[in-house]
Amino acid sequence: MAIGGYAHQEERDTQLTHTFGSQQWLWSEEDDFRFHDSERSAPSGPSDPSKPSKPSAPSAPSEPPAPPDPSDRRLESLYLLIPDEPCTVPEEACAGWIRTTVVAGGLRAEVKKGFALETTTTRWLAPEARHMICLREQAPHTPSPEEGGMRLRIAPDTDLLLADGKMAGWMLTNPARYLVKGWDRPADTPPAPGTSLLLAAYLAMTSWPAFEKILDGDGAACRELRALEERIRHQTGDPSRTAVLAHAVALLIEDHC
Repeated sequence: MAIGGYAHQEERDTQLTHTFGSQQWLWSEEDDFRFHDSERSAPSGPSDPSKPSKPSAPSAPSEPPAPPDPSDRRLESLYLLIPDEPCTVPEEACAGWIRTTVVAGGLRAEVKKGFALETTTTRWLAPEARHMICLREQAPHTPSPEEGGMRLRIAPDTDLLLADGKMAGWMLTNPARYLVKGWDRPADTPPAPGTSLLLAAYLAMTSWPAFEKILDGDGAACRELRALEERIRHQTGDPSRTAVLAHAVALLIEDHC
């Protein structure tokens, strides 16, 4: 899941040149948090050589540019991996995060330094796919009052889950809304209720151990996958979002069934 001010892969690659933080290297499985680097801000575009330059009038010496503000290390973008292991604790435990206090804000790096960031290991989907919660290993499934649990709202519908001063995971509210093709922007309209149910069914099939049966070409699992494909085909409304699900299911059937 990508969150940031870029619209395609080239823009994301450019952003890496004027930010710092964690980064997914080859074969790595890490979340990617990028912070603004005021000392390496994006350069301005080149001048047009086809236009003749005009001599400038003499002027008084200008003041030297202000040095970069070292405190301007705000979070600029995130690239979050969605784990395929289901949450194994009782459902009510994971649901406790939904009731945790929401605080709108952001993150700022204390120092300019690259780092590795542990990814989340389990996911839990609320009924009717209203929320998707992804948690790190050993993270509290429901923070106690002593741990100061908090949902830090860093983007629309997107919260970082904090407990005892550490990141426990993240939460996406209304995940069906963000079903998009490639780098397309999410639609402003809410998803149809049926789309959320289809997403919930797809995520259930692609969670372990159910997903292992699909990878093995299990007959019952493939029949269930084809039944989901049929449900998606008959879903009315939400054509762009259901097309994303239809494509994902078709690839699984083609590769494994």
